[in-house]
Amino acid sequence: MSGTSQDELIVIDIASNSKFYSLSARNNEAITLINNETGKSKDVKILRSFEFTSDRKMMTVIVKIGPRTFAFCKGADTSLEPRLINMTS
Repeated sequence: MSGTSQDELIVIDIASNSKFYSLSARNNEAITLINNETGKSKDVKILRSFEFTSDRKMMTVIVKIGPRTFAFCKGADTSLEPRLINMTS
């Protein structure tokens, strides 16, 4: 198992032991996930990746899963929290 950080390795390990999805394969263009209950695979297309920088203190990956597009971010709380939108109002 390989990852860019210890945090990523922990997330991959937890996912593989969950009832949801595990990482099967990845490259710069796509990720393949395996449903841990059914064994079926799901392809996730990577549209854009913004690598971690010391200025942003975060990284972002934009992916397409079926017809939907998502942005996944990870980074320092001090970088992510100010960017959050209050969804309760």
